[in-house]
Amino acid sequence: AVMLISLVSPTLNNLIIARMHFKQYDGAFLAISKLRALQPDSLAARMKQFTSSCINETHLYIVTGAYEKGIALSGEIEKGIQEYQLPVLRHGNYLSLCGNMVYLYFEAGRFQDALRWNNRILHEKQEKNVREDLHYFALTMNLMIHFELGNDMLLEHAVKSVYRYLRKKDRLY
Repeated sequence: AVMLISLVSPTLNNLIIARMHFKQYDGAFLAISKLRALQPDSLAARMKQFTSSCINETHLYIVTGAYEKGIALSGEIEKGIQEYQLPVLRHGNYLSLCGNMVYLYFEAGRFQDALRWNNRILHEKQEKNVREDLHYFALTMNLMIHFELGNDMLLEHAVKSVYRYLRKKDRLY
């Protein structure tokens, strides 16, 4: 049974991604349900199941514009983050999940919540090498969130700082 789960989980993950690519959203949700129904017996497999299902489901809500449905997962996501100690493990999927939550909250107009999730990504960059694309996303979202919050005093300095940083990294595009 362990070997079967270790084969089924990545296969379902690939199916979810393929279904999203071909805009077969109902099929993607069904595959996510099947992934969540698996009963892995190791901590590593449960953590992978949790991160895969949550990242894919939140991404699916982003592409379908169902932001509030994605936000409704935040309690489950917070619980899983604590249970699996994802920030402590510096798990790369943790940051992808944070990025999805930033996007969901931002699109729903809940800027304080978006800022809270975005700060997690920015904090991780200080601790360890974070995927550069996620860091650039977080820097850009930080500017947009503070703009929406009306934090004009902070924004002026932040824009200059991000501009210098991205110019130095040759990432102004």
